[in-house]
Order: sequence, then structure tokens, then C-alpha cells
Amino acid sequence: MIDYSLTPGRKLKENAKLINIENPVISIITPFYNGGETLMETANCVFSQTYPYFEWIIVDDGSTDKKSIKQLDKVKQLDKRVKIFHKNNEGPSVARDYGISKACKFSKYVFFLDCDDMIENNMIECLYWTLQTHSNASFAYTAATVFGDSNHIWERYLTTKIEKKENVINISSMVNKLDLIEVGCFDIKEKGMYEDWNLWLKLLSVGKIPIRINAPLFWYRSSNAGEFSRANMNHDKAMNVINKTASNLKNNVQVIQFPRCNKDLNSSLNNDTILPYYKRGIKKTILFIISSMSNSNEDLFNINLIKDLNKNKYNIIVLTTTPKDNDLRQEFYENSDECYDMSTFLDRKDYIIFTDYIIKSRNVDYIYIGDDCCAKAILSHLESKNINICIINNDKINNGEIIEDSLKTLNVKSSDTYETYLNDSYNQFKSYCKHYNEKYRVRFKDMLKQVIYKIKKFIKLIYEKYICKNNN
Repeated sequence: MIDYSLTPGRKLKENAKLINIENPVISIITPFYNGGETLMETANCVFSQTYPYFEWIIVDDGSTDKKSIKQLDKVKQLDKRVKIFHKNNEGPSVARDYGISKACKFSKYVFFLDCDDMIENNMIECLYWTLQTHSNASFAYTAATVFGDSNHIWERYLTTKIEKKENVINISSMVNKLDLIEVGCFDIKEKGMYEDWNLWLKLLSVGKIPIRINAPLFWYRSSNAGEFSRANMNHDKAMNVINKTASNLKNNVQVIQFPRCNKDLNSSLNNDTILPYYKRGIKKTILFIISSMSNSNEDLFNINLIKDLNKNKYNIIVLTTTPKDNDLRQEFYENSDECYDMSTFLDRKDYIIFTDYIIKSRNVDYIYIGDDCCAKAILSHLESKNINICIINNDKINNGEIIEDSLKTLNVKSSDTYETYLNDSYNQFKSYCKHYNEKYRVRFKDMLKQVIYKIKKFIKLIYEKYICKNNN
């Protein structure tokens, strides 16, 4: 079950300080008209983004509400990446085109975000990575969480035949800026039209390839007073424009849709990709590489383990590898700093390069490897690179460097005894089980025995290698 009150804009997720400062790669375009009531929620989402190289262009389309104008000024003071332009009221389509004309010359992509909608903190990064690993694609979008007057998940399969009859592409899409300019951007002067639908048809008509990310990273606010509702009231006139544009779409365009199987084994990250690297903070960073966020035994164990970690000491990043229904997605998002379902925006051949990027850019200290074939393949890659990171996995206890790191984490003192560690660890592990009801404790019985055995083995190894040696 999804709790639709847990919107991503209700709080700001702060990122670490950047090492490398770059020009904007992405121009976020937001049309604004008397939207002060919801703007701060949208701002929290933008400022929480894990990909930092963007400019946020807010086009005030002739707002008349003084409180809303004050909110605009407040948001501008919060971040140097915010640029605000004021113009006469002409509607969101013209406002977006005006914003595109003001975009930085360095930016490669344009991302559309309305002032009453919200996005997960990694949405821009996922869109950027999927476009940068698919050089033949022009634009990308995600599934949506619809909230407000109605609550549901919007995830529709996309084909050109479907798109000619109904719009299944969200307005919050990332588009190659040169492709936008090629088709004349929105170029609709009248208000209350299906201007985003018309844009997607224009792009498809000239063979531009879209990517559908199968994760609800976009939060669309459903309202009877929104622009979509106004377009519905102007339906006949709006559809005349749509049908005319759709008539130019003669050929089928092969849509890239995730999850998918790609037989190409060569990684394909574009050479012009610009990636951020962050300074090491006070907290340690733990990377979980696991199968999924479903309701399986293993995933229930993983989410409860993550919930019990001290968030004042650890940053939590989750990477998942396997396409599933992901019933626990919201719980993982709520209890981690970053959460990526790689199967929804990457081909498997790109899992390793993305994992390497996360490890380096986020200064990962510890890696937890789940019981999954893709995770094990990533583990083999990491071990071949001889990285100096504590790796915890189900199959073996790692080398002396990892034991030393773990020793520091446990804050071992030479006066402590092996029995003390054994009892403390066992009791701590038992405390995790309080989250499970009796049914899951029975189903986990064998797995718990294995993990407890490994904890004993691990602590004994620490004791024999370091404590006994120090005492002697």
C-alpha cells in the first residue's frame, strides 16, 4: 500500500558538498502563475536532487497574487541555480518556450516541471543516466504517482499507435534541447490546449526515440482546477490540433521501455557525460546492492535491517538489480538517502559502471551484497578491482583490511572479550526479528541460523586476529 501523504516535497534532503563545479547540463523549466501555495514543495524536490548540474528557470507568467510573488523571491534566495523571469500572462505553453529561450548555452537537456508537481530526489539523475547510456534516444520520462483529487499509480505501455489516440507521456520529461529546437518547441499560443501531447507527437513524427522508465519517480498533482482540466473543457478545439499533428506521424518509432533485455554487452556511456563527485562527510556511507524491493523474505529482512541502522551515523544508498513489483518501494525510499532500481532505467550491461560511479562519487565505506546473481556479478567485479572497502556478503568473510575497518566500526577495545562481542551481536541481531510477525520468523528460521553462524565466525576472527594479538 502507498501512503500518498508521504510526498517527496514535504522535506529537503541535503546532499554532501561538491568537489567539482560544472556548468549546467540540464535546464529545468517551470511555468508559474499564482502558484505560491505549492512552490516550496516543488523547490524541496529540486534542491534535493542527487544530480546537481542544473539551472532552474522559473517563468512567472504574469502572476497577480502578492504572496505567490513573495514565494518566488524566497526560492530565488535559497539557491544560486535559480533564475526567475517575469512576463505577461500568455499560458504555460508560451511560458515554457520562453524558458527554453533563456536556457544556458551549455545545457544539453531540458526538463519540464510544473510548480505544483513533485519528483523523487533521484529522478533527474535517472533520466540523465538513461539518456546518456542510449545515445539514439531523444527524450525520457517515468511512471507517475498521481495524488490529490485522485490517488493511483500511472504506468502505461507506450507505442506510437497508442500515443496517437491518447497521451501516455508525462509532462515532466527530459528532452534533448537541440531536438526541441528542431521541432519548434511547444509553439502553441492558445491556453487550455494539450500542448505537451502535441510536443511528443511532433518529436515522434520526426523519428525521435523516447525512453520509458518503469518507476513512479514523478508525483503528479491531480486537481479539477489544473491546466489539464481546462484543456478538457476545450477538448474539441484541442483535439483538432492533436489530430493534425498526429497525421504527420507516419512511421512506427521503436520505444525503449524498461525493464528490457538487451543482448549488447558493451557499456555505452556517452563521452560527454558529466558526473558529480562529493566530499566525504562525517557520516559513513553504506551501499546496499540487493535484488529488489518486493515482499520477499529477503527484502523484508533488508528493509528492517535498514530501518534499524542509526541514520545519524550512516548514509544509506540502495541499488536493486531485478525487475519486480516492488511493493516495498516507498519504505526503501523513506528509510534511505538514495534508492535506485537499476532495472527501470539501465540495461544490465551498464549496472557495473553505474555502481562504480555511486561508490566513487558518494565515498562509499561499506557494501552489503544481497543474495542475487546480478549482485554477485557486481561483487566479482569489485573484488577484481581490489578496492579498499568493507564488503559484507552472504558467502564469505572478507580479508584483513575489511576486518580492520569492521573493528574500527565496532569500536573494539583490547580489554573486551570474544564472549562479550558474541553476546552483544547475537542480542542485536535478535532485536531485528521483533519487526517480523510469527509467520515470517518461521519462514526465516533457516536463514537466521546461517546469518547468526556467520556473525559468530566473523567476530571470532576479529577476536583471534586483533584482540588476542593486542593482549599478548
